[in-house]
Amino acid sequence: MPALAARTDSAVHAPPATGQFAYNAFVPARAPGFSYVDPVFHETVRRLTTDHAHDDIYARNMWWSADETRYLHRTSNPDFWDVIDVATGTVTHTGIPNGGGFAADGGFDPVDPNVLYYLTGTDVHQVTLNPDGTFTDAIYFTPPGGAPLGDLGGKMNWLDASGRYMLVRYGAEPSVHLYDRTNFSAGPYANPIDATRSVGFGLGLSPDGQFVVGYDGRAVGYGGMGQGLSWRIDHVNRALPVTPNYFWGLCGNHGAFVSASDGRNYMAVSDCFSGTQLWRVDITNAVGDQSPGTGPDVDAQHAMPNNKLLASWPTPGEGAGHVSAVAAGPLRDWVFYATEDRDDTFDGGTGDNTGRITPWHAYRQEIMAINVMTGEIRRLAHHRSRLDDDYYSQPHVSASWKGAVVGFSSNFNQPGTQGEPPVTDVYAIPFVFPAPSLSSLSPVNVGGGPDGFVLTVSGRNFVSNSIVQWNGTNRTTSFVSSTELQATIPAADIATPGTAEVTVINPAPGGGTSNALTFTIQSVLSRHVVPRILWPST
Repeated sequence: MPALAARTDSAVHAPPATGQFAYNAFVPARAPGFSYVDPVFHETVRRLTTDHAHDDIYARNMWWSADETRYLHRTSNPDFWDVIDVATGTVTHTGIPNGGGFAADGGFDPVDPNVLYYLTGTDVHQVTLNPDGTFTDAIYFTPPGGAPLGDLGGKMNWLDASGRYMLVRYGAEPSVHLYDRTNFSAGPYANPIDATRSVGFGLGLSPDGQFVVGYDGRAVGYGGMGQGLSWRIDHVNRALPVTPNYFWGLCGNHGAFVSASDGRNYMAVSDCFSGTQLWRVDITNAVGDQSPGTGPDVDAQHAMPNNKLLASWPTPGEGAGHVSAVAAGPLRDWVFYATEDRDDTFDGGTGDNTGRITPWHAYRQEIMAINVMTGEIRRLAHHRSRLDDDYYSQPHVSASWKGAVVGFSSNFNQPGTQGEPPVTDVYAIPFVFPAPSLSSLSPVNVGGGPDGFVLTVSGRNFVSNSIVQWNGTNRTTSFVSSTELQATIPAADIATPGTAEVTVINPAPGGGTSNALTFTIQSVLSRHVVPRILWPST
């Protein structure tokens, strides 16, 4: 199947009830790297783990190496990690300590693909992976004065995407400190953060390293379901704000932070008050520290600057799902989302007259990708996990640093033996830009003149980073939809009669150049024939 064969419509796409991929019967073979093509959305799904151990996979990117080729797996011995090759499912390194109770906070470095970290009660350790399957383990950071380390919640990156800035928690409150890793000797930034309101809900860094971000998961906010928090970092004066900015009072968990291509920072998060909406929220907006029912209401928060509705779900079963964001690179405007319908029970549903599971509705039990700038949705696969009130059966999603792969957990309708939890493992879907294709141009020709014009290009698989090329040269391009682009063509391009080749290029990863369409440049005289008037002689 072609890369990124995902569906982009909003129709109901139920999984098959019978056959090789029957919804209640199919389980991927328990073999490292086994893969299959989703029978509905046509994306490749690859098995990463086989031991049914309960992984800590969650929204942050630190479960993936910087080159996106390896995944960090908590094994059936919960005090140790294995490193798994994403392409083959094979274990490349085993027996790596993970800090036990701090395992959810460890992870890979965002820059060096052979370096990862784990925390103990006293130190941050750096592990370096060797090509022969061995590794070295050294103390990387010890808090001043021997203060004990604390956890940051295991939900967000404590390193920014550049690897320069580090968030670490130690000692008494205020306990969350920011360091510049290029200048450890200067000590932490001023004004450490009190983590009391965020314990268990998470603190971290925005991908661009300009904000400390997190959740207040207490019964606060307009709906009493938590708040989003941000602290704008003053790198010049090496200081954090004394108090946080409260930017969203409609949910305080299950979100992900995006440093987008427009230079702003957003949180992709549900409106837990309505239960059926996913929003892009500007983390510099201010709603105040809300008690339930006070301050800006739902409509007022929706209408705040740069906030954008990304998706409205058919039922509350799709709301408040898990989200993970791409941290860097050309895919940084994308987040991944998992819908989680608790009404879909083990062995639930029956086959209809088309061989599909019924009842079903759009977006049910799916892994999807959503562009926070354009609102484009690409539906990747049914995750096939039945929730059964089991935490590890929730399809927690995690994007790699640059979005080349998204991982998720699933039990594939395996309830487990009597008295045991469901059988869960981690799976991965490659995510790359598709190759574009062109179908038409509008207009198809113009005559030369002093002015340029706007060319509308129609086709398939356009993305927000697509560029229209005129005879192989980039032209200023506006993304309209996955099937339409508009390009500004200057007057110099149409000054000489003839033809031009129009193509579209999508960037890596994946991507490529489209087929070419021919545009005709007419001479001025061919378009405007001025009649010659002969006056009689006198």
